[in-house]
Amino acid sequence: MKIRELAKLIEGQVEGSDDIDINGLSGIEKAKSGDLTFAIDEAKLDIAEKSKASCILTNKTIRKSSKALIRVTNPKLSFLIIYNALMHLRTGSLLYTPWLRYQARLPWERMYG
Repeated sequence: MKIRELAKLIEGQVEGSDDIDINGLSGIEKAKSGDLTFAIDEAKLDIAEKSKASCILTNKTIRKSSKALIRVTNPKLSFLIIYNALMHLRTGSLLYTPWLRYQARLPWERMYG
């Protein structure tokens, strides 16, 4: 998804290029090109700017950045909403996790595969 599409989904404001494709989400330390990460304070923003992340999700009061930003009221909640949207695109289901898939099966399916 493009940055502008993600921003629209979470009612965020984009600063910088909005035409970059975002293919995944990652923590700051493991972010790679095409990833979205988030920073909730100045110290985390400094680290995120040095990462390979293509875009940083942050709050409305943090300083400007050399990377594309999506500014929102609640970055952690917005990160989860974007995670859900990207997983839906990849799997066709919402809130996909192996644990949830296992828990959604009937008891005898869990015992016998």
